[in-house]
Amino acid sequence: MTIFNKKLGCLSNGSTIYERRPFLSISCITCALTVGRDAYSSRHLLQLILSESIFINDHFKEIEETLEEPQKEGDVSCARCGQTALYNRFLQKVIHLLGEKHESHFIWDEKKGSLKKFTDLSLHFAKHQEPLASSHLIEELHHLSFFLKQASLKLQHIAQKPPLSLFKESFELLKQQFKSTLTIFFNSLPHFKDDENILFFLVDQQERLDRSFGAKTTLHLVEKIFPEGIKNAEHFLLERYTARGFTHITAQIPEKFAALGTK
Repeated sequence: MTIFNKKLGCLSNGSTIYERRPFLSISCITCALTVGRDAYSSRHLLQLILSESIFINDHFKEIEETLEEPQKEGDVSCARCGQTALYNRFLQKVIHLLGEKHESHFIWDEKKGSLKKFTDLSLHFAKHQEPLASSHLIEELHHLSFFLKQASLKLQHIAQKPPLSLFKESFELLKQQFKSTLTIFFNSLPHFKDDENILFFLVDQQERLDRSFGAKTTLHLVEKIFPEGIKNAEHFLLERYTARGFTHITAQIPEKFAALGTK
């Protein structure tokens, strides 16, 4: 279980979840959602979803790089050799994305993979949206789950060491559907304009976001929330966190926005 500090919550993956209430944990959020308490809903989930999405996008990049590596002839058919270095690298990267291998009828357990976590968090998020927006998100998540299962089924053949190119199309479809689903969350950001925690999460994680999704990603996301300019966004954060007495955060804000403006 991940326990949050009194004013700020730090996840084990290095991300920080910002909250107004003390000692909030991931399990608390889950319990609150289960019993229908909206106080722990969209703003926390959105931070978790965006954080998980960075890991997912990085995993896709690693898998693509591995699939592009040239295979030796022996890597394809050598059943007695055990896993070659290439297959081993591919498997390790896939495990992070889809889940861990286990001994059962199917070779892959999706429940612990980053994409399954992303889907579960997204479904919780959808429960707190307007019906039209919720139905659109759920439809995209159904497509994502379908491609996730297709990729998992393809991986049942990995023990026979087929050419890794066999998996390329499945992962490409999965990646495109993930990006389509993630766009919904990016487009939802203006609805959180009054929430300083979401905005600070973005500027605080700008290095990770820009490294994973491309230069100026964070700037574009902040401008979605504050189309009138990042100076207004900076002023908003300073005003809100000053009112809350979070001087350790207000001291960081000018530097973070200075970095944002130079990208």
